[in-house]
Amino acid sequence: MWEKIIMLFVENLYSLEYYVTSVGAVLQENMRKTFEENENVAQLLNSVLKEVEFEQIYENENEPSILEMASEEGLIEGEIIDADEYHHNDGFDGERIHVKIARNSKNELVSMKFENMTQETGDKFSRFFKSMNYMNKSNGILYEGSLISLVIYFETLITDILKEVYMKSGDGLIENHSLTFREIKELGGIEDAINYLTEKEIMGLMYKGFEEWCKYLKNKLNLDLDYLGKTQDDIIEIINRRNLYVHNRGIVNKTYLSRVSSKYNECTELGEKLIIDEKYIEDSISIIEEFGVMLVCENWIKEFRGNTEEYDSMSEVMFYFMDKEKWKLVSKMNELVLNKGSKYINQKQKMICKINYWQSMKWQDSYESIREEVEKEDTSALTKDFQLCIHALNENYELFFAILEEAFETDINEHELESWPIFKEIRKMDQYKKFRDDKGISIGNDVK
Repeated sequence: MWEKIIMLFVENLYSLEYYVTSVGAVLQENMRKTFEENENVAQLLNSVLKEVEFEQIYENENEPSILEMASEEGLIEGEIIDADEYHHNDGFDGERIHVKIARNSKNELVSMKFENMTQETGDKFSRFFKSMNYMNKSNGILYEGSLISLVIYFETLITDILKEVYMKSGDGLIENHSLTFREIKELGGIEDAINYLTEKEIMGLMYKGFEEWCKYLKNKLNLDLDYLGKTQDDIIEIINRRNLYVHNRGIVNKTYLSRVSSKYNECTELGEKLIIDEKYIEDSISIIEEFGVMLVCENWIKEFRGNTEEYDSMSEVMFYFMDKEKWKLVSKMNELVLNKGSKYINQKQKMICKINYWQSMKWQDSYESIREEVEKEDTSALTKDFQLCIHALNENYELFFAILEEAFETDINEHELESWPIFKEIRKMDQYKKFRDDKGISIGNDVK
């Protein structure tokens, strides 16, 4: 069941990533076409903004500020303390267009107004600004909606974990709740009453903040959450930014400032609108993914006791992440198993865990931090497949190829040679390619 919970969670996140990337690309292409179809309007705006020392409007496609201001075709809230007037006749059949620019006390652009143009030119400007306004609002819908979905997926994960723990522990975790005999009868019986109380317990918790969730997980589920660390501040901010958009249109209020750490509230002002862009969503997904996966793993490790097959199931999930090159996550998962679950798994499983941890560090360019540990590993008692892995890690290619023939006959098959990420550099070598040809090994579609 833990495998199902973790895979449903990450597949939701990866689908969200795909949605953000693909829809974002469509919006950017629409923006490009709008500029292309209204080239003379865009050139005029760029020229004006350049003269008043503002960024060009098409310089950063993900930056909406200037475009949003321009799309209003007039004054935007702010105290005007300075105004400049420019005259342009580029690209509009000799029209001498008046452009009025106004700034506020912070020297920010608060107004851009175009005058003295024909009806036809005015219509071009109006259509352009309206198109840009719609596209900027579409970007907002994309990223704001994605943040809301991300938090929903995270809350669903917490709920799924609690339900799984309650199901396996019976009513042992449900305290301070009671039902009368009549209520139990109306619910349908003892089992239905337990389900009702479980739902009530979980819903009561989920209405509280993330810090209360963590206290509950530590006290009730006996979890350490050592891997949470500094990301706690980030997760609290993600959840509160989501709440801010749901309840206050993204405008910073005192509630937000009181709940986020100094890392965030010291660089945020009351009344400021927080921006959600593609990078914020990508970073937030990564933070939520890492904590969520680790949370499932810490619960899952408890299942190792007397059942080593549970580790094999987790190992398959790890391979899924390795295939996606999620090396930071893989290193944390294996480190957690080695620290909390190694006494419940056999020697072969422990060696698999160590090798996966070592290679994940290598692919993060952090191999020097564990090189001594790897080199000290006694390989003499290991089977040839493990020896090949150690030699590949240490880049002892001469030793690797010296035992490859024998290992292929006894301890490792062609699928493992062609699919294990630990051999990805080996597979690029001419000596291996010759070995592959000699043995008639086919290259699989899933090989990295």
